[in-house]
Amino acid sequence: MRLRDSLGVKFAENVYYGFWFAPEFDLMRGMIDEMQQPVTGEVRLKLYRGNVIIVGRDRLIRSTMSGW
Repeated sequence: MRLRDSLGVKFAENVYYGFWFAPEFDLMRGMIDEMQQPVTGEVRLKLYRGNVIIVGRDRLIRSTMSGW
């Protein structure tokens, strides 16, 4: 959880400063893509006046753990 949060901040900083083609940015994009690839499921959201509220989650599993 902490790694994901820190990656989000670092990703935003790199975008803000225009480091699109920096090696560090490519590494971060690769890590984020790899972390999100095996996730499957559904999330129901409620949008109200610029806010997003998670209403429900179903079958959020990683494909490597699907046998559990």
